[in-house]
Amino acid sequence: FHKVEDFLKDVVQDLNVSPDGVHVGVMQYSNYPSLEFPMDMHTSRFDVLKAVDSVNFMGGGANTADALEYMRRQGFSHNAGARHGVPRIAIVVTDGSSPNSAEVAVQANNARLDNI
Repeated sequence: FHKVEDFLKDVVQDLNVSPDGVHVGVMQYSNYPSLEFPMDMHTSRFDVLKAVDSVNFMGGGANTADALEYMRRQGFSHNAGARHGVPRIAIVVTDGSSPNSAEVAVQANNARLDNI
């Protein structure tokens, strides 16, 4: 978990996080997905880095299919801060294989079809 946390902080260090720039949201998943903070919650690099430090490891399985669907429907919703005309980019990091790889492929394709 700490390696992923460090990776995320390294990525955020290079982003222009601001109200009119890059927005960052974080979710994690195990047996179920959890939105840690939406894209419109933190509008500075410092605030995002501080929020990343407060995320606690949830443990459990690797239900990647449900996580991808949740990301697409909730994490990239307009209510969570998604903006019109702005590229939607997701980075998915997992430490294991999902119990349903066929459904993972379906959900990954659905995200692509939604321009994520």
